[in-house]
Amino acid sequence: MHFSLAHTKQVFVNAGANLANLREYEYKGWVRGAIDKMFAQHERNTIAMDAKSLKGIAVVCIEEGEKIGTVDNILFDLERRRVIAFKLIKPNLLRSGGIVAKMSDIESIGKDAIMIKNKDRIRELKAERDLQGRPDLNSMSSLRVVSENGTYVGNMDTVQFDKTNGVITDIEVTGGGFMGRLRRNLVIPASEIVSIGSDVVVIPDKYAPVTESDDDDKSAKEETEDEKPAQIEANSASTRAEDENDRIVR
Repeated sequence: MHFSLAHTKQVFVNAGANLANLREYEYKGWVRGAIDKMFAQHERNTIAMDAKSLKGIAVVCIEEGEKIGTVDNILFDLERRRVIAFKLIKPNLLRSGGIVAKMSDIESIGKDAIMIKNKDRIRELKAERDLQGRPDLNSMSSLRVVSENGTYVGNMDTVQFDKTNGVITDIEVTGGGFMGRLRRNLVIPASEIVSIGSDVVVIPDKYAPVTESDDDDKSAKEETEDEKPAQIEANSASTRAEDENDRIVR
């Protein structure tokens, strides 16, 4: 028996609602929110594709039943933040043969092949003016990533995109230095990226690594905040003492 994702989600929601009725009413909202978040992440993972994983994948023409080539590189439109084309290597060639498949011509992208309708969808790169000078995955992978306050976070490692329309969903950042390469990649949603340029990706400060000086500044600020009430009380006590002395003198 096969259940759709929507049906499975509703089963979880109903179960959560019944559980909520046994407890506090406010718990129902928390259960629904947690379930929605879980399934939203699942749906996102279902359509998201790692651009780097597509290098070397076969491109197949559906009508001819023929492998037309393999993906050599991926072209991006940074202004619209999306994948726009795949540069291909023809069979038996060691490097790109100057042909491309546009994202708009792709029928589907699977884990083993990219499917296009027919050979007519394969184009000569030099004839496509809108693809000239576009950044590719190789150049994107060398971009430095910095926070808005100017802190170096790492280098872009790969891009996740929606395989149904090419829209970039996330970028993955690998830390700098030897130790940085041993850590898991930092995943940043595209919606939070401040800017992507030809040299640098700018991200919010919350993704910047915390340094010892940051910890010291935070501790100093907390100590200052803790000292404020005591200082106010001391000032108030001093003022009361001066007022009392004034009354005695009068």
